[in-house]
Amino acid sequence: EWEAFARAHAQQWIDFSRATIEARNSSLYKPQNYENRTPSATITTLPWQDASTGFHSPVFQMSPPPFSNIMLNIDVLAFKPNQFLNDAMTALNSGVFGPVDNFRQTLGTVYELEEHEAFHNSLVDWDRQVGDATAMTNPHSVLMEPIYEAVNNPSSNIVGSIRAVVSWDFYMTNLLPKGVRDIMVVLRNTCNQSFSYNLIGNSAYYMGSGDFHNSEYDNMEYIAKFYNKMDNDFDMDAMNVYEGYVCLYTVHIYPTKALEDEYSTSLPLILTMLVSATFIFIMFAFVMYDWFVHSRNAKFVRFAATSNAIVSSMFPAKIRDELMEQHGKDGKGDDFHGTDPLISDDSSSHNRSFSLRGEQRRSTIADFYPEVTIMFSDIVGFTAWSSVREPAHVFELLEAVYSEFDRIAKKRRVFKVETVGDSYVAATGLPDPRKDHAVAMCRFARDCNYAMKNTVAKLEVRLGPETGDLAMRFGIHSGPVTAGVLRGERARFQLFGDTMNTASRMESRGEPNRIQVSQDTAELLRAAGKGSWLTARDEMIDVKGKGMMVTYFLSGGNVASPIGPGSFTHDNTTNDSSISTVNGPTFEVAPSSNGDSSEDNDIPLHELDNKIQRLVTWNVGLLLDILRKIHLRSVEDTPPSMNSPPEEQPHPQTILAEVKEVIALPHWLNTPNGNPKQVELPQVAIDQLADLVGSLAMLYKENPFHNFEHASHVTLAVSKLLSRVVDPKIEGVDAINEEATDSLRHEFSYGITSDPLVHFALVFSAIIHDIDHPGVPNTVLLKEGSGLSKRYKRSIAEQNSFQLAWDMLMESRYEELRNAICRTESDLQRFRQLLVNATMATDVMDKDLNVLRRARWEKAFAANSKESHKDRMDRMATIVIEHLIQAADVAHTMQHWHVYLKWNKRLFSEQYDAFLAARVDKDPSEGWYESELGFFDYYIIPLAKKLKDCGVFGVSSDEYLSYAEKNRQEWKDRGREVLAGYVESVKNEQKHEGLRAN
Repeated sequence: EWEAFARAHAQQWIDFSRATIEARNSSLYKPQNYENRTPSATITTLPWQDASTGFHSPVFQMSPPPFSNIMLNIDVLAFKPNQFLNDAMTALNSGVFGPVDNFRQTLGTVYELEEHEAFHNSLVDWDRQVGDATAMTNPHSVLMEPIYEAVNNPSSNIVGSIRAVVSWDFYMTNLLPKGVRDIMVVLRNTCNQSFSYNLIGNSAYYMGSGDFHNSEYDNMEYIAKFYNKMDNDFDMDAMNVYEGYVCLYTVHIYPTKALEDEYSTSLPLILTMLVSATFIFIMFAFVMYDWFVHSRNAKFVRFAATSNAIVSSMFPAKIRDELMEQHGKDGKGDDFHGTDPLISDDSSSHNRSFSLRGEQRRSTIADFYPEVTIMFSDIVGFTAWSSVREPAHVFELLEAVYSEFDRIAKKRRVFKVETVGDSYVAATGLPDPRKDHAVAMCRFARDCNYAMKNTVAKLEVRLGPETGDLAMRFGIHSGPVTAGVLRGERARFQLFGDTMNTASRMESRGEPNRIQVSQDTAELLRAAGKGSWLTARDEMIDVKGKGMMVTYFLSGGNVASPIGPGSFTHDNTTNDSSISTVNGPTFEVAPSSNGDSSEDNDIPLHELDNKIQRLVTWNVGLLLDILRKIHLRSVEDTPPSMNSPPEEQPHPQTILAEVKEVIALPHWLNTPNGNPKQVELPQVAIDQLADLVGSLAMLYKENPFHNFEHASHVTLAVSKLLSRVVDPKIEGVDAINEEATDSLRHEFSYGITSDPLVHFALVFSAIIHDIDHPGVPNTVLLKEGSGLSKRYKRSIAEQNSFQLAWDMLMESRYEELRNAICRTESDLQRFRQLLVNATMATDVMDKDLNVLRRARWEKAFAANSKESHKDRMDRMATIVIEHLIQAADVAHTMQHWHVYLKWNKRLFSEQYDAFLAARVDKDPSEGWYESELGFFDYYIIPLAKKLKDCGVFGVSSDEYLSYAEKNRQEWKDRGREVLAGYVESVKNEQKHEGLRAN
């Protein structure tokens, strides 16, 4: 039977085993080692083989099959250990383990050594194995498991068995979570064998035969049985029969010293501290929670108040409440910070309207107000004023003025409708009707007129010349209007109707610093007993759409406001608190360190009028800003070396002879650390600077054009041009550090921007360039043969201005100021040279000098220059400095048309005065039109183009050139008409002066 079975089935077993190995596709096995095998045709019993066991387990049923065909028909149950295991399995009716044994010979018949070691290396940390252990010698045991006639039914007969060689390495892996390490595991059996493993996370390594655990941890031992049945389920007598052949295994688990060290902690102390800290933290958390809740509530209240204030500023209180109520009914209270809360298509409103597209919308909020007074106001000269200012200065003015208007509106219960540009619109009589709407609005306008004059006067010390000249023009009209919420992306409360248009016309046809009211408003004032407020305008005005209208000016606009001047709180301080500006600056010089006092100054500075005082203060503030930069630079660069008054260096006979073709500027130095605004200058130097500028202002004569106000206008232009020096554009470079940017700006601007002494010299030259100007050209002075003309011959007024200013600066009373400006003798000489070149450059009427300057420009910017880089930069810087001050001196010709007209008229008036005084032979009105065109063509426009060509001043050069060309065209078109107005105005002024003289 056996022989027939073997011949019929053996090859099928071998083929199945080989297919199984090939299907594994594992690098641990080499299926090519298992070639086709055919079992022997005859079963041969070996001499030591006992075939009477009842079961047969031929080798060909092994997987993988052995390498040799000779062994294929051997019955493994013929070996005594296997027989005993088989008998024990049958007797105990359970799977049984044999002892750990050396399976080197058995395993070597089916595995190559490298294959077997690769398998074990995948299970344990083979690199950490100790001794000479190999995969063949690591613990292995034979497992014999019964096969029942009825599957998984131990009550049925055993019809076969499965015999497997088990590697204990396999069972020692993946026992611990990842990260847990140094657990000792001892494998023991009832056959008195033990083997030790060290487990580290999912890995293990075999330590060898024996129990290697630390006995100190016996009390922490954990035992796991490696069999399914309890002890009392085994027939122990039957077990004793197979002693040495059948073993029961247990796994003993112990910690190690390394594990203890890893998790050793002062846990009780830590827990105690943790509990205490937790208690303290909870108490702190409750306190902080209470604080945060209070803070959040306060923040929410502030936010709600701010939101309410914003909405209130956009809508009257009544309209605001109606919007809030309507918004709340729609249940969209959380949407106020998302889409416009005033826009909705929610159909839940009780009152609905429909858009043209058929969409449901909220109810319209609008009403008709039959008795309303509207005020329009506008800043006269604002467009021209803002054209020469920095954007920040423009908004500073508007915020200051209109914040005052808002404050007055709140006090007078006037509703601010809106501000558009420099226009301010307000209304009374809506949304809450009031009988005195006309009276209330007139009082409001009168207060605003006063506030305007007060505010711009204070701001002049910060925003510069001509700020105090700004005026407000007001227009008021009364009548019915339609008002409501005009929804959209920027929903606002809007007013519509003819009343609005008429009020706007009252403003546009009004006069500066005056409040013009319509006939309708005048009648309401008379009815209220305020007819005395009205002064009828001399002539009727032509109002578009209305025809000729009778209007009135509101009297009292120039008197003290009922609210009072003390209520104005706008901050009018300058950058330095040492300069008083509340009632106009005073320039009382404190006694200096050498004992000199202000009594040495024989110029009565207190006699400066308020306007000049404000301009002086502004100029001082500008110079102080630059002086702080000089101080910051000089502190890092060089120590002071002028501890005594400078020795007067020998100079040529005339200032003009000192003009240099090239002024050497300093090499590039690293950007100084620190903020110039935080530099504290010596108070004595500040006082001396204020006294010096005030004294220089007193040296100006009361000319219409060549006066201190025009000098301040030139200073403003210099400051703006210096502030507009642009950063260089570097191709391929998106961002560079600040120091590299300053270095490149130094190169790009030929060194002008990095030397604050250049800035100080330019601003100072603007202040002094027309000192003691006689009001006539140099040609007249030369013709008259004055002492100055005999001394200077050319550029007479300019040289005289320089000499007066320099002599004053060199006086001993300004020693600390000089030391603040120039810390060394070389700085002082360079400062004088810069001042000479800049001041002499303002003589634009000398044709020979202009020819020389053009030649120097061509030489400086010639493409084939052979000068060194530094020399060429200094030459460019020198000529650019001169052109900068020239452009500033005639800046009015390259600014807004109204600015040009203002100063052109003053220049004409000055020359006409000289004509009337018989100092000039020709009436300036003869040829003035043509000379202005020539001045534009041959000087102004070429100068503006040079500013653009040098590439230093960015958008300012474009702005100057654009205004110059526009003004030239405007003068060409309207110049004759404008000139006729000049002549009429001058003659009227002469007539009035004659009447006053009589």
